[in-house]
Amino acid sequence: MVFVRNNAKRHGLLGAVAAPFEVLKDRIRQLYEGDTFGCIKFRYALLVLDIVTVLFIIATSFLPRNRVIESLDVVFGVLILADFSARMIISRQPLHDLARLSTWTDIVVIISFLAPLAGEAGGFLRAFRTLRLLRDYQMVARLRVDSAFFRRNEEVVFAVANLGVFIFVMTGIVYETQKSHNHQIASPCPAPSGA
Repeated sequence: MVFVRNNAKRHGLLGAVAAPFEVLKDRIRQLYEGDTFGCIKFRYALLVLDIVTVLFIIATSFLPRNRVIESLDVVFGVLILADFSARMIISRQPLHDLARLSTWTDIVVIISFLAPLAGEAGGFLRAFRTLRLLRDYQMVARLRVDSAFFRRNEEVVFAVANLGVFIFVMTGIVYETQKSHNHQIASPCPAPSGA
């Protein structure tokens, strides 16, 4: 009888911790997978965050590094880490998700944002964030329902996004591999054709 009581106490403590976590997990899952208006607004807010992040990546690739950009890097990194963590918490197969390329690109992007002191090196890896932008199946399904433009031009939208990622990543690779011994390369951005 004493054994059962001690066992119950241990389960009671574990239960006290596990119960709120399960409630949190269910709420997060509802936000990411639910069909209520609030859940749909939340997912559109994530889409806006992804778009703003991509625009920030593009805009800051033209600017010299400074404290403001590094601070914004950390803010974006924390937001992306929160999104990534929430997705991992609600994952029904977290080990399976860890084997996916998109998971590892998210990890690389998070590291590149949270390590702003590394400078421009590897900054082009942030472009991989755009790969996740339109890979969220629920968001794509929602866009199909909500946007006639997206339904008509879905393939074009994906092609433009993929081409943009390719150009941005390849430009970054060329810049990182050539800047130390080709002094005509001063920026990862291509020079105007008249230069």
